[in-house]
Amino acid sequence: MLRSRVVARAAVFAGATVLLAACTTTGDAGPGSGAGAGDLVVASATAAPATVRVEKREIYQTVRLEGLVEPYDAVPVKAAVDGRFIPAAGVRNGRTVPRGFRLGAVRQCPDEQNAGTVNPAPSASASAGGTAATHCAYRYTAVRAPAAGQLSDVGEQNVAPGAVIANIRPPGFHIRLPVEDKSVLFNFAHPPSSGKAQIVGGPSGLTVRFERRTFDQSSGTVNVFVSAPSHVDLFAGLHAVVVFVTNALKDVDTLPLSAVRGRAEQGEVVVLDQAGHTRTVDVVIGAADDAYVQVSGLDPDADVLVYPLDSNFDR
Repeated sequence: MLRSRVVARAAVFAGATVLLAACTTTGDAGPGSGAGAGDLVVASATAAPATVRVEKREIYQTVRLEGLVEPYDAVPVKAAVDGRFIPAAGVRNGRTVPRGFRLGAVRQCPDEQNAGTVNPAPSASASAGGTAATHCAYRYTAVRAPAAGQLSDVGEQNVAPGAVIANIRPPGFHIRLPVEDKSVLFNFAHPPSSGKAQIVGGPSGLTVRFERRTFDQSSGTVNVFVSAPSHVDLFAGLHAVVVFVTNALKDVDTLPLSAVRGRAEQGEVVVLDQAGHTRTVDVVIGAADDAYVQVSGLDPDADVLVYPLDSNFDR
């Protein structure tokens, strides 16, 4: 047992001696050497800057608008002729009717119209001597619902051409999107048929359909309206965000937005050569989305700095 302990201690001592010798004899340190005996020499390397080459991609240009969920405005039911409107049986306020539903008719008496009366009596009256007055040959003009929805303000009444007989509020909701940045309005000269909506604090990825755009001449306000999906539970006042894809370019040369500096079609990038030197190259800027920009005038094999500094462009 004693002999084994002595041998083990001798082995440990010998290993320590070899390690110490290796540390103290790193090399011959001459008078002009920067590293002396016992110095630990560590090699260091500088990471190359991140570069990227032109890539073929699809560019999707989008317009993002924010607005509110609102009920549809009531659609007025107007009379086409003068006379007395008689509602059809069962037509009452609060009833939901389909588009084209017969709401009633406007009753006219041509004879009394000629006499300047628009409210003919329901029946002929008899004179005091028992002689019956002339009966009127009534003419009826049907009134139909111009839209589907819930009826209000309906009732028997005298009407003139263009008078509102009733109102119909269409079911569901739409989203009103005020256009604050007028520079995006041209994208709605030929508006996209649909967009993707998010209800803030609620569901996202909802497909909405373009309805119309309006312009208030007095205030200069422009609104874009889109239909809200009927399968989602909504109520008036909810905040919504809608994104429209207004242009799509396929298979175009692109670079990350971070790699290009410039605007109004003219830009520049910083190219890194094999020797590690940088130079500025002018490029033509095209369409852009949230991540990439279309470029032309650049060698496809050029290595472009992804995150150039302002000082790189000054060289």
